[in-house]
Amino acid sequence: MKSSPRLTLDTQAIEIFNTLASDEFAGRRYCDVSPQEARRIAGARRSLLNIGPEEVENVIDKQIPGPDGPIPIRAYIPKFASQKKYLPGFFHIHGGGFVLCDLETHDPQCRYWANHSGCIVVAVDYRLAPEHKFPAAVEDCF
Repeated sequence: MKSSPRLTLDTQAIEIFNTLASDEFAGRRYCDVSPQEARRIAGARRSLLNIGPEEVENVIDKQIPGPDGPIPIRAYIPKFASQKKYLPGFFHIHGGGFVLCDLETHDPQCRYWANHSGCIVVAVDYRLAPEHKFPAAVEDCF
């Protein structure tokens, strides 16, 4: 049997894992705390990534009609967008299992994706569980 070459983890990934293992939340699982506490932990941990928001050409906050009232959305227009007549776009549904995160927690990533993809990124701030029962978040995204 052939042996495979030894795999190594990127040094920046190792640094992030070490930071997470030693922060004030180490050993706590989201499923062991309230949704509100899990949101606080997720927000604090996201800041550990130290991703500064990039400048984009424009950020547009709007509300669109939803099945149970207005849904906040945010559009990120990439740098140099004014030099093009048309731009592709993509729809961003943030992570968090429909319980955690929001537009703010994913703002740096959306800015990055807009600039580096040349796409308009549209993010949706869907209703979160458990305050809003399934399928509320899915309906908002649809």
